[in-house]
Amino acid sequence: MPEQIIRDPTLYQWLFFLRWHSRDSNEQRSEHARAFQAVLQAAQEWVGGESKLPTLPPLAPFSSQVSERLVTQPWRERDGTLRELEARTLLDAFYIQLGQALQGEMTPAAFQSLVRWTHPALNSEPSRHAYLGDALCLCAQVDEELPEDALAKLAVEIVQQGLGRSTDPRRLEGIPLSCGFFVLVPDAEREVSVLLYPVSAIRQASRFVHFTLPQLFLSRLKFRVIHNGYHRYLLPQAQEQEQALDALLKQAAQPRLHLEALEQLSMDISRKQANFVETLSDLEEQLETMRVNLRNVGLLMDDEVWGEQRQRAQQLLTADMALFTEQIETDLRYLRITQQQADLALQTLLTVAGVRGTQWERRMTLLLGVFAVMAIAQAFPELAWWWRLALIGLGSIIVLLGYWWLRRR
Repeated sequence: MPEQIIRDPTLYQWLFFLRWHSRDSNEQRSEHARAFQAVLQAAQEWVGGESKLPTLPPLAPFSSQVSERLVTQPWRERDGTLRELEARTLLDAFYIQLGQALQGEMTPAAFQSLVRWTHPALNSEPSRHAYLGDALCLCAQVDEELPEDALAKLAVEIVQQGLGRSTDPRRLEGIPLSCGFFVLVPDAEREVSVLLYPVSAIRQASRFVHFTLPQLFLSRLKFRVIHNGYHRYLLPQAQEQEQALDALLKQAAQPRLHLEALEQLSMDISRKQANFVETLSDLEEQLETMRVNLRNVGLLMDDEVWGEQRQRAQQLLTADMALFTEQIETDLRYLRITQQQADLALQTLLTVAGVRGTQWERRMTLLLGVFAVMAIAQAFPELAWWWRLALIGLGSIIVLLGYWWLRRR
């Protein structure tokens, strides 16, 4: 079978940076902006254009515009390829969109000449906190008459040539859209997709690449960042705190702890519970972020480009995100059980400690009452010793009756 001919193979790449976070200080937002500017300057040098770096508004993150253009450099030829650049804001992020292209008719092997751009600035300390990740889309113009199965085979070949690795065709699910044939490629490190479009859909394909894909990739990259942080740090931390709290709760279940032990145990549980509640708050924040990401992708599905494939596309693009969101919800439900047990145990300990304290107060009152009666008897030295003894006995009986009445009250 002759190798399929494509036209104008193009590699689009997006690099996303966190612009601001609700907990960030002004200095942290400035650091995010500086990290983005350092990478943007390197990307402009790669494109080969000379453009003044934009003044970014890191201290005023809230804007009425969803996306705002910062820099644009049109296509220009350099080192045998055409290159372009555009930088924009998008919600709470900055992103750089790079394009590499070859002109003319050629085979999928041409994608070997289009190499993903990278730079040491992406691994700098400021970028480490701001950089969310990158996404790729391998695009090419194809013949109008190609059937869906031929487009699927062509997508597999383009992935093999463009990414330098073989891919199981069964893992690539293509979706025919009004702008072309779209394929989401499974990749452990970044978001990767393929778009094959006919000449009649060039304008729709351009809008899809420049408008829809950045929003889609931002939501999915945030999902990746949250997913990695959740399993590496947040969930292990919550489980470790839960185990420490469980150990204290088992101590609280022991019978007849003395009063000092009860007070110390109550303080220990309170401290552990405060740390645990803070971690649960972080989990709830991540859960809400995932829900927002899912809603954002759902809003993108209202675009007419998805057509009759809207439900299928939404399932493909959000299945892993929805599954992860459900996992966080399930983990939170189980972790909240431990929190409720800690609340109940702490309340019980405080109640027991209060009761024990009241008992000791009554005993001390009784003892002080006896001493007071003895002191009263000593205040009358002129009385015979048996009268003083009788007075002590009568006073003690009155104190004991008062103690009995307080206990029975």
